Amino acid sequence: MTTRWQQLPLISLVVAAGLTATLCLLPAGPLTGYDANLMHECYRHDFRAMVLQGEWPWWNPHVALGRPFFADVETAVLYPATWLVLPLGVTGGILATVWLHLVLALEGGRRLAAQCGLGPGLAWAVGLGYALSGAVLARLQTGQLQVFCVLCLLPWIWRAALRLQDEPGPRSVAHFALWLALGYVAGSPQILWHGLIPLAAVVAGRVTSWREGSRLLLAGIAGGVLAAALVAVQLLPFLELLQEGNRPAHDALFATLYGARGEDWLALLLPPGLLSSSNVEANFHVGLVVILAAGAALAYLPRERNVRGLAAGAALGLLLAAGNHTPLLPWLTDALPGFGALRYPSRYFLGSALPLILLAAWWLQRQRETHQLSRTALGGLLALQGVILVGGLGWQGRLYAVPPPPAHEQRIREDLAAEGMPRDGAWPRAALPRSLLRANAGAQAGVSTLTGFNNPALARTWHALYLLAGQPLPTFHRAEIRDELLPALHPWAACFSLSLTVDPSTGHVRFADPAGPRAYLTHQTLTVADWRAALRQIAAGHDYHRQALIESAAHALTPASGTPVGSAQIHQYRNQHLALTTESSAPALLVLAEPWYPGWVARVDGMPVAVVPANGWMRAVPVPAGRHEVVLDFHPRGLWPGLLLSLLGLGVVGLLLRRKPSHLVA
Repeated sequence: MTTRWQQLPLISLVVAAGLTATLCLLPAGPLTGYDANLMHECYRHDFRAMVLQGEWPWWNPHVALGRPFFADVETAVLYPATWLVLPLGVTGGILATVWLHLVLALEGGRRLAAQCGLGPGLAWAVGLGYALSGAVLARLQTGQLQVFCVLCLLPWIWRAALRLQDEPGPRSVAHFALWLALGYVAGSPQILWHGLIPLAAVVAGRVTSWREGSRLLLAGIAGGVLAAALVAVQLLPFLELLQEGNRPAHDALFATLYGARGEDWLALLLPPGLLSSSNVEANFHVGLVVILAAGAALAYLPRERNVRGLAAGAALGLLLAAGNHTPLLPWLTDALPGFGALRYPSRYFLGSALPLILLAAWWLQRQRETHQLSRTALGGLLALQGVILVGGLGWQGRLYAVPPPPAHEQRIREDLAAEGMPRDGAWPRAALPRSLLRANAGAQAGVSTLTGFNNPALARTWHALYLLAGQPLPTFHRAEIRDELLPALHPWAACFSLSLTVDPSTGHVRFADPAGPRAYLTHQTLTVADWRAALRQIAAGHDYHRQALIESAAHALTPASGTPVGSAQIHQYRNQHLALTTESSAPALLVLAEPWYPGWVARVDGMPVAVVPANGWMRAVPVPAGRHEVVLDFHPRGLWPGLLLSLLGLGVVGLLLRRKPSHLVA
């Protein structure tokens, strides 16, 4: 017979469905936010298209001249919810993802509260309070879909960590590792970090002895290492992407700028925009009742371990959210690895929302247990808190309504079809403003874009675009190429093989012959110190088509006698596979106006040949004289070692879960 407790997940499903439907009616819904429109909707479209075509999405040639897809964790390829787009389509898959994650937030908050000793009624209030808070829903309303997913998983990760502390043993380590791994593949490692740092303070504050603390530290390290092994199949390619990316591993200014200050803190009490900042990154809204009750709970600080731990977690998150307005984060940035690579310190508050809500619920329960608060008064306070949060949700829905950029992907497809577009085997490459084409929507339009909205961007291509445009590199925003950069890149159309133009009188897109070849042979090379030196020489006027700039003398060409001639023709171009025919009177270097990146491998007539960087950002393959078939394929270099580690990690988790809990062992 089904009990009332077994029915509780069903309640979460129903409540989450109603909340999802409500969000779709608000001005800022889950599909219209900035990041969702420019990034996540495009990622899911590309993922779905590639999988349905029978290709695993290792590389995406349609965005930012070409970049890794699987290695970019924000694409969330390994996250189970991402696969919902296969049967449900992109829109249906995203809406189903929102619904299921609101269920996770509700259920996770409720179960975390129970782990902290709260009764069923207040545990439900914690789940609802967290799901409705600005920390969670404001991120969804501005389109930060993967941030939202990680935030909905945080209560489960926190609960697993508390079980690691309260119920030590192999099974607890395995559960913590599994939830931590799921939080990583959800697609926002930065937000996972922002939730784990306050969690460390929570468990440290609950420690009652050195012995318990040392045991917990070892168990936490074991869980973290096991989680890293579980996700190694994507983690190793991601680390390589970071190495090739445009974001520094350590930048104190980058990591501490734009901390919360002044009116930002009022958002704890009031919905954003009511005397407080309306910036989504400073949306700390948890409600007046939570702040007052959490503050009152501090009276129990000396004698209650849960209060000590939750207060420590809330305080650490709030202090770090202040960024460079307090000395704490700048000091940690200089002293410890990890703190200096992440931007928007105000996001550390996202790890403070949970302990603040739990503190408030703990105090309300204590007042009920000591008969200082009647059931009617408790119900009134919870109702007031609900009105505050629901009102704030509607209010911020108006504030965060971002008009989506015009999407003309279908029109561009129709324009190109009407033109009878000639093809050299490769997708035509476009440098179009956002008013015509979203930066990541190349696949929807059937083109390859020069621009992109990606984090991180590839350092070589990103620097090439800014350097050749004669523009200074942005010091903070490093995710996209702005529209204002495009006019300055027109003189360099040949470098990037641009082949789409816009008719200024009609606004329609027209196909033209590529300004420069997508693939060509050169018989001369010049060795330079590094790729930055190559880009500087190109900017200074070097003829890179005649003489390729390479970074290693090992691949230099011996000057040929006479005037050698040759040609290269692409005859097959897929996402991560290119096939070409070359013909040359002398040994040559096949150069492709495609980004160089580790993991591309080449075969010339079936024999493996090195793929080398050329001209700063391009990809090149040495070819001998004569006629030859050249094939290039891409596979992330860390894929197979990572897969082996992930399988090993799964085996270890399976063994740990088979162990009986210690209290059941005779």
